[in-house]
Amino acid sequence: MIRIAIAAAAIATAGTAAAEDWNPISRSSQYIYLADGDSVVQTGNDTTIKVARAPVAGSSRAYRVQTYAFNCADQRFRLVRTAEYDNGAEMDAYDEDGAEYEAVPRNSLIESIKEVACDGNRADPPTWPSMAAYLASLR
Repeated sequence: MIRIAIAAAAIATAGTAAAEDWNPISRSSQYIYLADGDSVVQTGNDTTIKVARAPVAGSSRAYRVQTYAFNCADQRFRLVRTAEYDNGAEMDAYDEDGAEYEAVPRNSLIESIKEVACDGNRADPPTWPSMAAYLASLR
């Protein structure tokens, strides 16, 4: 009976929507870069993570989400996918088929992303449970 309950709980959990935890990792005068700590997935030697570039102010609700893959042991990365959003709706997307792995540059945005994906680093609050929550915080 306990095994059935555990199996049912596992199936129910698998069917729920993925959580998001958008952590700020870099900022310029126009954009903030946020890494979704809950999007980290390890498959073989690849560790993938989603990173958003969003406005820091204003009324724009457009943002970009890029998916990166890291080979953490070799300190290498590649871009996997880019998607453009406006008001939460995906407007355009393209996959980076055949993108080659490159070395992670030191003291760079890519290194900050790697630290979230490979090392488990997370930002101090505030973090946001969705991009919609981040954009709403600008109002």
